[in-house]
Amino acid sequence: MGVLLVLLGLAVADGVRAQLRVRVPPDGCPTAAELERQLAPLLPEGGEPIVAVPQGEARAVVDDQGARYTVEVDGVVRQLEDAARDCVERARVAAVFIALNLEPRAAASPPQDQEPPPPPPPLVDPGPAFGLAVLGAFAHAPDAEVSAPAAAAGVWLASGSLRFGVELGARLPVALDLRPADGVEGSVEQTRFLLELHAAYLFGARPLELGPYVGVGGELQRLRGMEVVRPQEALRFNPTAALGLHAQLRLSERLQLLARASGRAVPRAHDLTIEPLGRLGRTPRAWLALELGLALELP
Repeated sequence: MGVLLVLLGLAVADGVRAQLRVRVPPDGCPTAAELERQLAPLLPEGGEPIVAVPQGEARAVVDDQGARYTVEVDGVVRQLEDAARDCVERARVAAVFIALNLEPRAAASPPQDQEPPPPPPPLVDPGPAFGLAVLGAFAHAPDAEVSAPAAAAGVWLASGSLRFGVELGARLPVALDLRPADGVEGSVEQTRFLLELHAAYLFGARPLELGPYVGVGGELQRLRGMEVVRPQEALRFNPTAALGLHAQLRLSERLQLLARASGRAVPRAHDLTIEPLGRLGRTPRAWLALELGLALELP
C-alpha cells in the first residue's frame, strides 16, 4: 500500500510537471513563443510548459504593464521595471524566476552534474537621459500661401516614456504679397525666430518610438517693406502653440533619428499697412511643418 501511494504521488508530480500552465497577454511583451522557448530548458526532464493560456487556471502568470511587468508563480510575485520593453530579456528573466520558484511538487532537483540556473540579474533603472538635438524643417503657411525652410537646435531630457525639449529656431525670410491698391504693389519680408518648450509621450519600444507632442513658446517677427515707397521695418512678438506627432529611431547607443509633423498656431496676426492706403495684408496665423534631425545622448 505504501509503495502504491509513492508511485501515485510520483505520477501526479510528473503530470503537473508536464502540464505547467503559464498565462500571458495575447499581445504582451514577452510573447508566448519567447517565454516558452526560454522556459522549456529550465524545467525538469520531461517537463513541457503550456504558454499563452488566455484564461482559466494557471500555475504562473506574466503580466505586461507597459514600462514594467509582473511575474507570479505559486503565489510568489515580483514586479520588474523595463522601460525599454526588451521582450527577449523579459522572457529570460521571467523563465528563470518561474523555474526557481516552482513548489517542490512541480519541480525536480537538477541533475548532480549540472549547476542550478543563475538567479536573474537585478534590473538597473538607466534613469533620465539628456542630450542635444538639431533639426531641419520645411514650413508652409496655408492662409498666406508661402513656404520657407527652417532650422532649430536645442536640448532634451527623457525619462521613461516622457520626453521634454527646449529649442531655438529660425525660418528664412518669406515675402508676404500686399493686396494691390491704387496702383501700389509690393510685399513685406517676414523673418521669424522661435523659442519653444515641448513635451512628447512616446509609445513602442526601441529602436522605434513615436507619440503625440505639444509645445508652447513665442516668436519674434521681423517685418520689412519691399518694393514700396518709404519702406519701414518693425519687430513683433507673438505667443505660439504647437501640436503634432514625434517619432524617433535609435541608430546607435547614443544617436537617434528624429522626425516630426506639426501644426503651429500664432494667435495674433499683424496688419501690413501702407500709409495712406491702410491695411493691405496680414501676417499668417498658422504654419504646418515637417522636421527631420538628429539627437545625441550625452554621457
